[in-house]
Amino acid sequence: MRPEKQFLVDEVNAHLDKSDYVFVTDYQRATVPDIADLRSKLAKEEAEFHGKYYNFTPVKMYPKPIQKPHPPILIGGMAKRVFNRIVEVGDGWLPNRVTPKEIQNGKSKIESLCVENNRSVSEISITVYGQPADKQLITDFINAGADRVVVSPQYYETEKEMNNELEEIAQLVL
Repeated sequence: MRPEKQFLVDEVNAHLDKSDYVFVTDYQRATVPDIADLRSKLAKEEAEFHGKYYNFTPVKMYPKPIQKPHPPILIGGMAKRVFNRIVEVGDGWLPNRVTPKEIQNGKSKIESLCVENNRSVSEISITVYGQPADKQLITDFINAGADRVVVSPQYYETEKEMNNELEEIAQLVL
């Protein structure tokens, strides 16, 4: 691990170690069993989790999410194992910096893995995010298999400027 990342992990853990909040115990990726276990526990009234990478004492979450039994778990990335994880424990794919062709190829991989794992492809959504306000590009993503496309507005200092930006985006894409 790069020193600056280790420093960040150590600093965060030093502060969170003094509380009962969720914290990362190591700068590693969550494993598929961790995600599955965490998912089942978050659906309960009170959750406690002690895994290799994540650790928290009994906590309650309020307000409860509208999504039942829990908010969707979206998994990002393009590597082959990412698609396996999506089918094993995910509710959706959240790719970034992709083309419509890559969405089409990714959806095909997800469909194949769903067949192999006896899972319905309708249980897995595809959300492309960070896209420009380009109606044709959004249409191309939807036609390639995306369920939704998230457009990224420019950053503005004032509410008025941001409202103007959002109005412009609406005019371009709706």
